[in-house]
Amino acid sequence: MDEPLFKRFLRKIRNRKVEKIYENYLNNPAWAKQFKREYFPPEYLIENKQILDFGCGRGRHVSVFSQLKGKVVGMDFKPNEFWRKIPNVNFILGSDRELSCIKDGTFDIFLAIQVLMYIEDDKRMLREIFRILKDNGCLLMQVTNKTNLYTLLWGRSILPEIDIKRYYRVDDIIALMKDCGFVIERVWMEKFYAPLFPISVNYFLEILLPNWTEKMASRLTPSRYRGLINVLARKRKVG
Repeated sequence: MDEPLFKRFLRKIRNRKVEKIYENYLNNPAWAKQFKREYFPPEYLIENKQILDFGCGRGRHVSVFSQLKGKVVGMDFKPNEFWRKIPNVNFILGSDRELSCIKDGTFDIFLAIQVLMYIEDDKRMLREIFRILKDNGCLLMQVTNKTNLYTLLWGRSILPEIDIKRYYRVDDIIALMKDCGFVIERVWMEKFYAPLFPISVNYFLEILLPNWTEKMASRLTPSRYRGLINVLARKRKVG
């Protein structure tokens, strides 16, 4: 069945906007510093840290950490043409199964942004992350919130449901990470998805509207109903 003309039109405009936004990520120190302020404590230094962005996709966060002078590796199961535009970064192909090939204590920072929901054995992956982090290393985890307002009202996911294994509540992801040895430093929620619009329109508005509009809507929404759960955690220092 052919895609409706209106949806094709929205997707075409959104793809163009996304390309432009990603191009802006490549050389945008101000945005990189803003990301650092929002996701990491001020005393935490990124420069010269060994960083793995697992499930890096196009490489948005890889670009950020490269601009912050981290030593970054991007890893995904399929390549992206955008990778060649990002300087001073190594990219490797692989899934969660290839994490077992990485030596113990290799990385200072591990990013898992919107990937854990797709992993068959989430506990095994978290234990692998714990193993390959250095002592006192940092994990930034982001997952979709099962109790976001859009899903509660419509019973539909805010993500394409292909290959998704599970969703998480805040207590679920915290308990899972603690069980795998992590010390939770910070938990916070973000992103507002308007339940009055289809999720495709939400994505379109997210790209089209200024960033401050979504942030304002997110602040006005009780945290338990926001779309995304962020967890910053550390590997316990041995001894």
